[in-house]
Amino acid sequence: MSEQAYTALKGKISKLDSGTHLSVRSFCEEVHMGYTPVREAFLRLEREGLLRQIPNVGFLVQSYDIPAIIHYYQTRECLEPFVLKNVFDHLTPEDISTMEREFEACSAAIRADDSRGFIPHDIAFHMVMFDRYKNPHLSNLYQAIREQNMYFSRQNNSVLSYAINDHLQLLDAIRAGDCPGAVDILNAHIAHARTNMIAGFTLFSE
Repeated sequence: MSEQAYTALKGKISKLDSGTHLSVRSFCEEVHMGYTPVREAFLRLEREGLLRQIPNVGFLVQSYDIPAIIHYYQTRECLEPFVLKNVFDHLTPEDISTMEREFEACSAAIRADDSRGFIPHDIAFHMVMFDRYKNPHLSNLYQAIREQNMYFSRQNNSVLSYAINDHLQLLDAIRAGDCPGAVDILNAHIAHARTNMIAGFTLFSE
């Protein structure tokens, strides 16, 4: 029940603006579940950074600022190049095919101006490396921080403009067996994302 409540609550959060107040008891009624599993789901999403709890107020959808965005991308800079370097020689043709499919889905979402549809495929594109590396701690950490990205980039389409070209270059380097080149492209991709996210966030906040 706690897992069901967690999944339902995370889906609800994805459609809400930052700062929205959420009531545990109201959500219990909404999903027809008891207080304990719903409360556990709220606390789990607080630990994952999607909710914040304020005494005597309750839970709010997490708000993001420039330092939070910088910290997010610093974490990606530590995780993704490390995993790519260590897994590069073990990527299979099936892995590359999966990345190609997710790349095509990302491209289709951008053509449709569907930022919400783009993000899950973008995450899945990068998750191929983590799935092949088979370190559950790194995979879970990466999944958790990328899911935060779903919320603070929902209204920031500037982060999408560069992504397809970066993904294509990364795929080309992987297909060519160029590990150093792929790592360089991935580092540049994360830097592009950070720059565009901050620029878009600043513009949206003005």
